[in-house]
Amino acid sequence: MARAGLDILFVVTGERAGTSSGTLSKDEIALVDDYRKTTSEHQRTLRDVGAVFAQAASNQPASATASGGTSDMPGELVRSKARKLQREA
Repeated sequence: MARAGLDILFVVTGERAGTSSGTLSKDEIALVDDYRKTTSEHQRTLRDVGAVFAQAASNQPASATASGGTSDMPGELVRSKARKLQREA
């Protein structure tokens, strides 16, 4: 059954395999689920985008990030590309 894509742990416990309600938020679980539904090429792109955001966040002072006082250029670029892909679909 697992080979057919059935998440046995979810069927038995209501919790997805590889995730724990104590370690991942609902948003994080949704992100992982969406990631798993994409092609390998899109997964690579998502990993690259995540790396860019992580690097940008690590280069900003905590006060600037918390206050929202800095530009979200990587985010705007990603959202723009996502809108374009949705229009083309």
